[in-house]
Amino acid sequence: MVAPSGANAIKTLLLIEHGRLGNQLFQYFAARHAAPRARIILVGFESLQRCVHLAGQPHDSWRLKLLKHVIRRARRSRVVRFLSRTRLISVLGESHDQGQCVMTFQAGLLRAVAVLDGYFQDERIACSLDLSAAPLHACGVSRARRWIQQHARADPCHLYFLHVRRGDYLHWPSSESPAALPESWYFEQMAEIHSRDGQCQFLAFSDDAPYLSRLFGDDPRVTVAAGTAEDDFLRMAQCNGGGILSASSFAWWAAYYGRWSFPCAFYIAPLHWGGWRRRSWYPPAIQTSWLHYRPVKQSSLVLP
Repeated sequence: MVAPSGANAIKTLLLIEHGRLGNQLFQYFAARHAAPRARIILVGFESLQRCVHLAGQPHDSWRLKLLKHVIRRARRSRVVRFLSRTRLISVLGESHDQGQCVMTFQAGLLRAVAVLDGYFQDERIACSLDLSAAPLHACGVSRARRWIQQHARADPCHLYFLHVRRGDYLHWPSSESPAALPESWYFEQMAEIHSRDGQCQFLAFSDDAPYLSRLFGDDPRVTVAAGTAEDDFLRMAQCNGGGILSASSFAWWAAYYGRWSFPCAFYIAPLHWGGWRRRSWYPPAIQTSWLHYRPVKQSSLVLP
């Protein structure tokens, strides 16, 4: 993907946290893609920094700390809206055209200073950078591998992650068409993986651990993992066999990092991603070449 015209003028790029770890990764990679030589200032992004080594991050002077404090108090949406309307600084944004994310550049009075505004959930943006530009923290990877050795019931090459996103997905992207997947879909994908690998075992992750325990508690193939979001992410990325993804950018990036380490890993995701109920891709540019998509039966129910 080509960076937008004018973005090469950006010297300082402001990123204000907008979403959880998966969204943060898409935003950071978009920033690095569009303005590779810019000084990036992160407001928030603690989850990202706990998982990934970001080279060249500036030291927070008292002025920078004050700026971040003011932005946090004012809330991201208000700050970005104000900057966009006043055109005080430039805005690096996004639009969508025929199922693809298109990066845009709106020049401001201070052309060399810009704010990032968008999600940028497009494989072409993520794949435009080598993961060595944002590697997982080595100590976090070692910790994840030790945990897997202690808790997993399978040889690493037969280990797959299973990610169940609930929480906000019970009513996102809308209460009429939530992205949460039915239990039956997960069991169907587990059966497919078992047909490919008779020795498979699964590590199950979710933002709703009690739900996982009810769903898989008696299944000898499944180990339910309950850790912080950062712990879960690092453990998912170390599953050699691959994984079963929810329609979550968190799972997408865990698979992306896993694929980097284990090129033969096999990943399954729901067809149409978060728009599976409407049979329309959502977000519009999320379709990914290296994921294996499986349809979700419209008659399936999502249990509370």
